[in-house]
Amino acid sequence: MRLINKELEHGNDWFTANKLSLNANKTSYILFSSHRKRPPKEAGVISINNVSIPKATSTKFLGVYVDQLLKWNDH
Repeated sequence: MRLINKELEHGNDWFTANKLSLNANKTSYILFSSHRKRPPKEAGVISINNVSIPKATSTKFLGVYVDQLLKWNDH
């Protein structure tokens, strides 16, 4: 998780340098996997600017629901 947080920090620095902002309160993350292979257990917290980012199991992207197993059940 330390590497993920470091990369998110770099991304946030890029946003700031280009006069953009990232709303961490509206941000979540998904770990994609297949039904045969589950993702590893999570150890640690993913955060941006000391705001914890919650894990989601599905999200709506451009009108299409995407879930962590890439199935169409939510759609």
